[in-house]
Amino acid sequence: MDGSLSSSRHNGGGGGSGGGGYRNDNRNDNRYDNRRRGGGGGGGGGYNRRGRGGYHGGGGRRHHPYRGGGRYGDRDRDRGGGDRGGYGGGGGRGGRRSNPGNRFDNNSSTKSIDPQSAMLKQLTAMVAKMGDLIACAESASNVQLMNNNGNDNDNDTNEEVPMRGVVQAISRNIQDLTVVLCSTSNAPLFLKYTPPNTTDTDENSITDNSNSNTSDNISNISINAKDEAGPLATLIASCAATLPLQSPSYAGLTLGVEENAPDACEETMNVSYKGFAKRCVTMASRRLASDLDQTCGVISLLSREEQNQSKASGAGAGAENDMDKDKASSASSTDDTYVQSFMRSKLLLRYFALLARAGIMHGMVEGDDEDKDIFTSLSVAGILKALMDSATIANTTATNMGTANADIDDDADADAADTKSTIKSFQNASVLMVALILSTLPYCVHFLPQYFVNDLMTKMDAIMNTYKSPFQPGVGIMSILLEKELLEEDVSDDAGDEDDDEEDEDDEEEAAAPACADTLQDLFRTVRSLVTSFYSSSTSTLPTKFALLSDAPWKNLEGKEKEYAPMEGDADDELAKRKEFEKYLRYTGEEKLYIELPSESVHVHDNVHVGLGKLFGYLMQVGAGGQMEGIPLTLQCPSTEGIIFGRLSIFDAASDENDDDDDDEEEEITNPRIKAYVKTFNVMDRFFLAESVRDCLICHRAKVSDTGVESGSAKEAAEQIWAVSELFVSPPNGAAAAAANKMEEDGTGMDTGSGSDDSSMGVECGIVETILSLILQSPRGIHSASSMSPIYLSRILIHLTKDKPNLISEVVVMTVMNLFNDFMPSLSPISKESLSNWLAIHLTNTDYQWPGIVWNSWSPYVVKGMARIENSEQKRNSRGEFVTHVMASVNSFVASPKIILKECLPPQSPLADYIVPPGKPSASASASSATTSAFASAIETEVKDVTNRIWKNNDEPEDVRDYIVGDEVSEALKGSLDDGDLEHSSSTSASGIDSEKLWWRTGLIFRSILDVAKQSRTKQLQIIKGYVAQVSSAVEFDDDDDDIMQHDDDGKSDDATDIADYFKRYKPAILAAMAKDIQAHEENLDLRGESKENESDMILLGEVYVLNLCENFTTFSSSLFLSCLETLLQEKIISAMGVLRWVLGHESVINSTVPQGWWNFVSLSIRMSVDNDLSEDVSPMGTDGSDIGMIIDHGGGDDNESGNNAGTPSARRMKKVTDLVSPLLQFVSARVHSTLVAAAAAGDTTTTTQKKLPHLIVDLREGLKYVIRSVSAHVVSTLKDDETVRATAELGGSSLEVENW
Repeated sequence: MDGSLSSSRHNGGGGGSGGGGYRNDNRNDNRYDNRRRGGGGGGGGGYNRRGRGGYHGGGGRRHHPYRGGGRYGDRDRDRGGGDRGGYGGGGGRGGRRSNPGNRFDNNSSTKSIDPQSAMLKQLTAMVAKMGDLIACAESASNVQLMNNNGNDNDNDTNEEVPMRGVVQAISRNIQDLTVVLCSTSNAPLFLKYTPPNTTDTDENSITDNSNSNTSDNISNISINAKDEAGPLATLIASCAATLPLQSPSYAGLTLGVEENAPDACEETMNVSYKGFAKRCVTMASRRLASDLDQTCGVISLLSREEQNQSKASGAGAGAENDMDKDKASSASSTDDTYVQSFMRSKLLLRYFALLARAGIMHGMVEGDDEDKDIFTSLSVAGILKALMDSATIANTTATNMGTANADIDDDADADAADTKSTIKSFQNASVLMVALILSTLPYCVHFLPQYFVNDLMTKMDAIMNTYKSPFQPGVGIMSILLEKELLEEDVSDDAGDEDDDEEDEDDEEEAAAPACADTLQDLFRTVRSLVTSFYSSSTSTLPTKFALLSDAPWKNLEGKEKEYAPMEGDADDELAKRKEFEKYLRYTGEEKLYIELPSESVHVHDNVHVGLGKLFGYLMQVGAGGQMEGIPLTLQCPSTEGIIFGRLSIFDAASDENDDDDDDEEEEITNPRIKAYVKTFNVMDRFFLAESVRDCLICHRAKVSDTGVESGSAKEAAEQIWAVSELFVSPPNGAAAAAANKMEEDGTGMDTGSGSDDSSMGVECGIVETILSLILQSPRGIHSASSMSPIYLSRILIHLTKDKPNLISEVVVMTVMNLFNDFMPSLSPISKESLSNWLAIHLTNTDYQWPGIVWNSWSPYVVKGMARIENSEQKRNSRGEFVTHVMASVNSFVASPKIILKECLPPQSPLADYIVPPGKPSASASASSATTSAFASAIETEVKDVTNRIWKNNDEPEDVRDYIVGDEVSEALKGSLDDGDLEHSSSTSASGIDSEKLWWRTGLIFRSILDVAKQSRTKQLQIIKGYVAQVSSAVEFDDDDDDIMQHDDDGKSDDATDIADYFKRYKPAILAAMAKDIQAHEENLDLRGESKENESDMILLGEVYVLNLCENFTTFSSSLFLSCLETLLQEKIISAMGVLRWVLGHESVINSTVPQGWWNFVSLSIRMSVDNDLSEDVSPMGTDGSDIGMIIDHGGGDDNESGNNAGTPSARRMKKVTDLVSPLLQFVSARVHSTLVAAAAAGDTTTTTQKKLPHLIVDLREGLKYVIRSVSAHVVSTLKDDETVRATAELGGSSLEVENW
């Protein structure tokens, strides 16, 4: 502990001169010897316990089993002056800083810091680091802790399970920390608490009075839960709820402090600190109550004023927790509130299960297997039973409501949408409660009887049978895989030999059982297998290598020293047995504890009083047949996203000991780490590994609290993920063990680099597999409550690669190759796009390190698979498109394509020609092939003139506008525009006119602005061509030719920013040009006496023309095109409907192709239209079918009952958005349907007997799912953050209807 904790009673001190070590006057233990190495500092300032010279302070370089000088060492070497010292004070490497351990007392320039706050802050750091697996593994390795049986008399198993060295190190940490915390001098600071029913907080009067409040006096008492529990109990509950890999250590610390806390004595001023475990359980119970309500979306239907009146009158008052207040105040501002609440609930239930194993809590009591009406005090089995009953009620309610409303049409019944949302909320709440039960059961099988667990599993069957996974291949809204592979040519060398075999395998797979599509289904399958194996085994050992399920550091805690007097008739062996029994610490409380639920309650019937927040009370009344509309509560659980993830097993399934057909496949696995993962990690091992990785990603991501406190980071998450490698033991008996032995015989077993034995070899494969599967289901452009954003996951893999380059780098390559070879034609286009985006980021941040042999193996899929056929149509190939997208994305990140050629691709790679996509044939042309050469020549001359005016002379927008719409340009082009071409007498439709001639003014200014993009493409092609020539013939090449790129002398310019700026600057000229083109067309129609086109349709035609131009000029860079699209939408130069018409055509035109990635363009346009619609800006054109230019009503009077002004302000805002979005989504759905029908009529689809899907069909189906998901999530997020909706007070914040949108 840091020297700042020293005081007159703690005898802290600075580091000594020379290599002073840790002084221990009471123990003859080599852990505390006085070694002197390298001139390190002496025993740093800290606590003195019976002559100890500090709490593991000081010390030389790594003489101590813990990091550096301090046991709970911080990695910052400047703290405490020691090498990775931290809390030990003192020096480490011999005087890098000469200050003593107490850095606060010796730094006059430091601001005054409250000593008590500083000590509590360091307590937080120590408790958080106490069970750190990497530090403890290093400690165990340094002191060579061997496996021992520890306390084998616990009732959780009949076997003597060896205790791993890392668990022994955790036990030592707990033991030493307990000694410090529970000393009579330190207990008043760390163990202080405020007893319930006590308004005075005088420490002199504190006693062990922690009984629950009764219903007779709770109405006038407001409890601060943190004060009642005390700082240490609050901290343990918080850590247990947020640190997923350290759950056993907090159960052990709870036991250690409980048994060692001082009783009332003179040194503690007659204050007793007993009952610590009960305070921990009470605090954790309150957290669980609040988090369960938030997980399942329990919302009060009372207004804010009604809620305040209810509290003032004492109705439902009780344990008012300021922690819950904080959560309530921020619930509407954070999208992942329910995700974090679920994680805390899951970890707290695990903490309770471990306390039951440690003998502190009731695991199961009589009556737990029966139905109950009272839930205020529950055992672990009781809380699982209550969750199961509630889940059953929720599922039954959803099923009954669905049956009763099956025939309701959304368009016919205004309440149908709300009914569907209610059904979905009950289904999701049921599923989440099942997930909590399943996540807890593996930690409970040691003390729960088989019949009880089987009963839970049977009830869960009914829920899982009705569960529809959103990740179901080809069907689910978030599916990763297609239901069938894409129809494309296989250009690999051995393609012909394997086609028949693959078709046979496909037939077998179709006849097999449904796929395990997501993590909930995988969890259910894993737990069922685990409990079946556990209860059928004679040894009662868990059938998995995952050690967190069985780790028990409390079994190695030293018991209290006692004098043993022989009892009458006692033999020596009996006395020795009693001494051995007391050697280890045990819970000695009068009775075991229950989960003490808050007193706040919901009265369901006159004789039923239920606690646990509001969730159980609400569901019990619903299950009893109560009318939901009569209860001032509801469930609002719109999604399970961020909790349930898609599942993708990238590597082969674990081997089956009865399967003799894998001999040939076994020869194909040459990488020893992948072989170890495939052969020694069974299905259960893989699931628990992946679940631990996901838990770390959620719990350790960067967060900022409402008070501005930062916690978590990508680096911290990566470190914790790697710590999972310390959670695996030797394989259990069976195939895994046999495979491990065979690998040992073959000599393929090797050190994993994790500091552990070969039991964790291959764990890096599971880590990378899990993260990449998450990347596949984390597309950009979707506002999600999930913590797994693509950028966050990319940073995690980058940190892991840099921290463990010898392990992770190779596995990343092998995993991507597996995806490429085995899964690419089956991946949804959204997942494929996410994977390519990630790989581009990964290459850019890892110095483009990628094996040349991999690039060479990929090149045929680009060169052959995407070759143009006779009619100039380009072939589609999923693997080739993946490679070209990766290269194009990397090219958008670098300054010059030469970097890719020199540092990424192998020499003379054919892929060099595809770094810049070839694009459309008209990409570099000034006019389409339908125009005459005279017109093309004339327009090219004017483009150069306008380009100079804009880029060189920087003319004012008004001058450019007047020039383009003036007579000078018209006269110059008049000779090349004959009347027949312009008017198209054979057609009265504007769509039948040559667009280049109809929109020549608009095209003139767009070509001039986009000229920089054309030159950039030309420049890049020149660089690539010159570099290839230089490599092949050693010819010197100069890539800085001013004639090639006049706007950039050093490679790339910031084209996106330049073009966006000029679109904004010359917006008046653009709009004037479009208006003039429309006017000229209408005047020509008037001259001919023909009817005019609808003005809105003409505007949309102009927008389609503009987008075609942008695509042609920016086709080499998807990011540049998206930038142009975003700017044009933001400036309202084009509309969302214009983008939709460009992508999908209109009623009279069926597109035979759609742009690749069309869903990105459509979703972006609709999302930006929503943002514009909710802004106060006035739109110049209402082409989206709604009055975009209307000034938004921010909640004035409700007198006007028509249109958008009906109802509350938030309802009007929602209606406004709905009126905008609904026609757009309906248009997209109708156009996709029409295109699919047309494709079917043309024979470009599959029947039920065909085995593969055409690219167009897949792009349309999967793209539509993405658009619906993206737009819906954006609308909900935008409305929740909208000032008018947030200010609406009917529900104390955002409206329920917002979540149900």
